[in-house]
Amino acid sequence: MGYGYKEGYLKEPCDAYILSNNPKREMRVLSQLEQKTLEKCLKKNDCQDNAALGIRLCLYTGIRIGELCALKWSAIDLTHGIIRIRETLQRIQQNGGGTRVIISTPKTHHSLRDIPIPKILIQELRQCTDLPQHYFLSGSVKPMEPRIMQARFARYLSDGGIAHANFHSLRHTFATRCIESGVDIKSLSELLGHSSTSFTLNRYVHSSMDYKRLQMERLMEGFIR
Repeated sequence: MGYGYKEGYLKEPCDAYILSNNPKREMRVLSQLEQKTLEKCLKKNDCQDNAALGIRLCLYTGIRIGELCALKWSAIDLTHGIIRIRETLQRIQQNGGGTRVIISTPKTHHSLRDIPIPKILIQELRQCTDLPQHYFLSGSVKPMEPRIMQARFARYLSDGGIAHANFHSLRHTFATRCIESGVDIKSLSELLGHSSTSFTLNRYVHSSMDYKRLQMERLMEGFIR
């Protein structure tokens, strides 16, 4: 992909992929420039705001917002550099009206997973370490709600002059960067907690015409030599 970008076949590296063929729900993926801008805004606030570090954690690991909100320090193993995803948080409707927050195990066993923590985050996480029973985002025994995290995320997007995106776009962006970097589908599927590699393939890997053209040109170069 880098070759196609350098040679001018692709305007941007991410042009090689169309990330969804579902017209009902288009996936928003941050461009590489948007991602760099967001990262700069977040790094300025990592020490003061765990939400900023949490956003980067999602961007670098692909965990879901519910998994982030349910994450306790006891599930963050800095010695071995692993995050253990065992719970998720969501707000549900009650039969009598109103809503309530619940923390439960993920819907499928595939979502129960251990994810390597990028080295660039381990030292920063060490500086913020809290009591094992405390939630990572809130720093207390009461978790932060997804809607509050979405609001924090929106604020950082606004600060960076980045177009609106929902929090789940961080997960899509992580998957996209993995594909662009050549991460194999099986590993990506396991990192995302998908039930099968076919789901990951169908959701994220769609070659654009530009990318097909690049591959054809490479083939022709082989014939001409």
